[in-house]
Amino acid sequence: MPGWLTLMGSGETAAGMAKVHRSLFDGLAEAPRPAFLDTPAGFELGVEAIATRFVDYFAQRFDLPVALAAHHQADEDPETQARALAAIAQSNYILAGPGSPTYAARQWMRSPIFQAVGERWRAGAQLVFASSAAIAISRHVLPVYEIYKVGRELHWGEGLDLLG
Repeated sequence: MPGWLTLMGSGETAAGMAKVHRSLFDGLAEAPRPAFLDTPAGFELGVEAIATRFVDYFAQRFDLPVALAAHHQADEDPETQARALAAIAQSNYILAGPGSPTYAARQWMRSPIFQAVGERWRAGAQLVFASSAAIAISRHVLPVYEIYKVGRELHWGEGLDLLG
């Protein structure tokens, strides 16, 4: 049976969200083993700072280590993908968040990484997707960067359609 799917708008590492994460931890059959999947921000120069924010938040608020599933491109080298897959495989609380929804959807569509996320979710792991990651898993994706930063006309991109 699939685990919980929690979608957040943003603010997933805000102080007030600690109550939400604790409540989600209560829904796990085992102690939480979080992993942060950084793909939506994989194109950004500050992707490491974003990942560090998640690692620090969980260490400070919950005294929990966060495995980093660093996956920036679908065609990454096998060693990098293996590390990301190992982080996902050991996790029961998979987080993803800020970045670009269309970038995340493009990278995850062509990668075994999101397939592994889906397998863990169907096996009972919780998915906690915020911001761009929450948009990327829908059927249609709002191309935020393309519209608001580049100035393209309003349109939709192809999403992952996680719920079919």
